[in-house]
Amino acid sequence: MIRNHNRQRGYIALISSVIIAAVLMAVVFGLAYTSFTARFNILDSEYKEASYHLAEACFDNALVKLIAEPAIYTGNESITLDTYTCTIRPITLSGGRYIIETISTVSGATTNMRGLVDQTTFDIISLKESASF
Repeated sequence: MIRNHNRQRGYIALISSVIIAAVLMAVVFGLAYTSFTARFNILDSEYKEASYHLAEACFDNALVKLIAEPAIYTGNESITLDTYTCTIRPITLSGGRYIIETISTVSGATTNMRGLVDQTTFDIISLKESASF
């Protein structure tokens, strides 16, 4: 009888250690997966920031050209900066304001930028990201 009781204690200890090991492995895999996906989320945010600044640089480029030749410059061009390309859409005039729209993509992260510029003073009235054009 004592001998059978000792076997049950050993069996309980074995099963307990297997369950504890399984729980610990689940926690470790969960943390590893979380940190792995967080790394890519950070990388995506870096690409988005680069895309935003590229679209902003294209807007600035279009504004400089518009100030230099307001009667001639109409946008509708692509500009390459370093290894990235952005697009300046055709510039429109509405209510005494130029509308400058730029699009840039960096590693899948796209930014659509829309700016309003005063027709006479060339002051930037607004510059913000748009969901789409």
